Amino acid sequence: MFEGFSDRLHSEVMKIAPEGSELRIISTADRGIAPFRGASILSALSSFKWISKEMYAAQGAEALVCK
Repeated sequence: MFEGFSDRLHSEVMKIAPEGSELRIISTADRGIAPFRGASILSALSSFKWISKEMYAAQGAEALVCK
């Protein structure tokens, strides 16, 4: 994260959160590889649906819904 980002995020969210809310911002040291980790987990799920470029070209956004 950017320096001071977690403090700023905490203060901004607390301004709009209901009174008495508790908020914890967690920043892990390996956040640089977080997108890779998320993508690898997503692709391993049985519910993840792959479509080919050709399928998308033929069906458009409907291919994302129907497969």
